[in-house]
Amino acid sequence: METFLKNLTSPYWWVSVVIVGITINLTSIYLQKKLDSQLSNASSWWRKRSEKETRKQLQEVERLKNNQQAQILMAFTEVRHHLKSIGALVATIFCLGFVGATFIRPEIFIRDMQYNPTILQYLRILGMAGASFNMIFSYQEMINAAKAKGLLIIASRITDNN
Repeated sequence: METFLKNLTSPYWWVSVVIVGITINLTSIYLQKKLDSQLSNASSWWRKRSEKETRKQLQEVERLKNNQQAQILMAFTEVRHHLKSIGALVATIFCLGFVGATFIRPEIFIRDMQYNPTILQYLRILGMAGASFNMIFSYQEMINAAKAKGLLIIASRITDNN
């Protein structure tokens, strides 16, 4: 604490604080201009993307609204996405079971070779990578199924109101 109080009375410390403060202020002004332009570009890109997605969804609803066959095909598309999602979840469970088995009974996987923990680690990493990939794929398919169902619901409500 004593050295800190000595530093407060030193002119060198005060000059360095002023210089650092000015440097931070100038840097923040420069970065603020750059960040403002970048955020503006990102915002306009996101707005255009959202408008494009909305137009695309409205076109799909218009197509489904008066076409019974298109609604049936969309229902099949929803079921297909659900089935792909369930299949990916089953594969995820299989991969996680494989990883668990390497912890419980590692001798099964390295029976004919010399015990090498590195091989076992690679198998575990591979199993976890497979589980992660399948989980992400399953989630994406579930989102696709929800989008298809949403389009069907919107189209059927519009048809019912007419």
